[in-house]
Amino acid sequence: MSVWIAPQTTKRFRSGAYALSVLVILLASLPATGTRIGATDRLLHFFGFFLLSLFYQAGWAYRRKWQISLIGVALALISESLQLLLPWRSFGLQDLGADLAGLLLGLLLPRQGIELLFQGIATGFGIGRIPWGPGTAASVAFLLLYLLTPYTPRTLWMFLPGAFVIGLFPAWGVADAQADRDPSVVVIDEVVGVMAALAWVPKSIGPLLLAFLLFRLLDILKPPPIRWVERAPGGWGILLDDLLAGFLAGALARLILLLL
Repeated sequence: MSVWIAPQTTKRFRSGAYALSVLVILLASLPATGTRIGATDRLLHFFGFFLLSLFYQAGWAYRRKWQISLIGVALALISESLQLLLPWRSFGLQDLGADLAGLLLGLLLPRQGIELLFQGIATGFGIGRIPWGPGTAASVAFLLLYLLTPYTPRTLWMFLPGAFVIGLFPAWGVADAQADRDPSVVVIDEVVGVMAALAWVPKSIGPLLLAFLLFRLLDILKPPPIRWVERAPGGWGILLDDLLAGFLAGALARLILLLL
């Protein structure tokens, strides 16, 4: 299965590369307090620029690698140098090194590897291929991963736009490849949806389970307006309905907790 079946697929990844570039600059400008990123900060820099490199390569059909290299280096320098001007952030050579290392690895990855990675993102690295409840399994996997990390709800809110962009275009490509508007093998939409739901509640077992169960209920039943959003054209409908289900589930869980 290949995600490169039509010229418009390449153009979509180009749009994703632009969106990720903007998000990199915005995230570099936000205060880091309260996010508990800690020791994983370098890894986030590394993987952020690694994925950015892949999106730019896909967007230009694996050509213009020198231009992509220059764009990546410029973005790394801008995002890190910007922090010199912000009193709540600080410039770090280690962060810059992680950015450049991720960019380099992405540029060295062959086309087949990039395609497999994008398919892995869309399918939850194989979770979408299990025969029973792949969407629920992907949601559970993210919930467990969240519990095992030091991240907070505020961190999830910060990551959510990037997760949406990173998930949208590979999911859209797989849907094109399978000639299916919303293939069951794609589960990144459930991951983005449950992320939106969990971001509303405190990080403790009870509230998280409540938000999770409400999300799965809304995602399965798809009441209006979730059902209306699902009809959005192209790949937008794949992710937007789950994102809306997550927002509504999280808000409802937060309201229930406040009432209790």
